[in-house]
Amino acid sequence: MRVIFNNSIMKITYGPLIIALALILSYASALGQNKPPIMLAEIYEHGLDVTQYWVSEKLDGVRARWDGTHLVSRGGHIFATPDWFIQGLPTTPMDGELWTGRGRYEEVSSIVRIQQPHDGWRSVRFLIFDPCLSGCHTHPLGVVC
Repeated sequence: MRVIFNNSIMKITYGPLIIALALILSYASALGQNKPPIMLAEIYEHGLDVTQYWVSEKLDGVRARWDGTHLVSRGGHIFATPDWFIQGLPTTPMDGELWTGRGRYEEVSSIVRIQQPHDGWRSVRFLIFDPCLSGCHTHPLGVVC
């Protein structure tokens, strides 16, 4: 390919460009593979039997999934939680929300996005939506596995 720039003809080679593009695409693909399976809200369909579902308040926090070892974002990034924050959590995967209170999304978002554990996590709570994601079913009287 030839490009005219300031009345000069330049030759462009595609080899390095193709390699760089392939590296970028493979990196983006690898990032997407770490996304945890997270249940998302859907639009209500008229006539749906809502007695078969649990309803909860929409919390203004940061979505997180406990994988048994780490808290992971919707995008697959591991939150840098202090050891004391996750101490005592079970090995069972759980889906929930990192939350500091109503109307305080910016606060919780800024706390959990810092890449090192810190004391700001003391104001964060992990509120669980689904306590048992694999092979379990929730029932108004408890969890059935």
